[in-house]
Amino acid sequence: LVYRGAENDFSFFDDNGTPLNRADDSTIVRANAQFDQGAVLLRHVHRVSDWRLTAVGLGSFQDQGVPGLAVQQSEESNLGQGRAFFGLRAARSRFLSDALDLTLLAGGSLEWQRFQDPLGELGVGVEDNRDRGWLGIASLQPTVWFGGQVALRGLVEWQGEGFTNRSELDGAVFNANRQTLAAGAELEVALIDDRLRFTGGARMDGQFESDQSPRALWSPHVGASYALYAQEDLQIEAYATGSLAERAPAFFE
Repeated sequence: LVYRGAENDFSFFDDNGTPLNRADDSTIVRANAQFDQGAVLLRHVHRVSDWRLTAVGLGSFQDQGVPGLAVQQSEESNLGQGRAFFGLRAARSRFLSDALDLTLLAGGSLEWQRFQDPLGELGVGVEDNRDRGWLGIASLQPTVWFGGQVALRGLVEWQGEGFTNRSELDGAVFNANRQTLAAGAELEVALIDDRLRFTGGARMDGQFESDQSPRALWSPHVGASYALYAQEDLQIEAYATGSLAERAPAFFE
């Protein structure tokens, strides 16, 4: 359980936006920069037969003033945000055969924020906007072992997202949604008594978004590692990786 907050009413030097005119310089106090933040994290691990289950719940909130520019500070502008997430992971070694491990993932989240500028202090007019979003995810991740030196990891995943923006001033509403189907694979090869390892793989996300054409996003990666020193109580390893990650912006972005 976490909480933190600050008044943020610190003083600072202000040249009033005229750096060449020292007559209007002064030290002023920062206004409307206060914030409160909190979070709670719950985690539970449980075994059911050969399955290892891990459940995670996370909630957070933030309430803060939006101070504006130094030469034109705001007094009433405010931003509130909150998130709630729950996830469940089920993992089992030697599923159906000694050469197959399986991991299942499922989760969902809710996110919301509200921005208020009742006096139009930030230069874009009076605002009172609410944003809400949800996300659901389900993933299947098998690992196939070929002896002790080669492992092939796979991924099949679905994600669904929704977003709503509402103006409390005029009632205007904007909605958007997105479905994502992903597949990926990674090959790992171990050599020299498992001291040298090579990995390489790629992930492809097919996205289907409202009012947009479908698109494919690719994320390849490669890597290598070498155990310079390996004993029971100490291992020193050097590694290098390279990747290219491609994703669409989240709705809140």
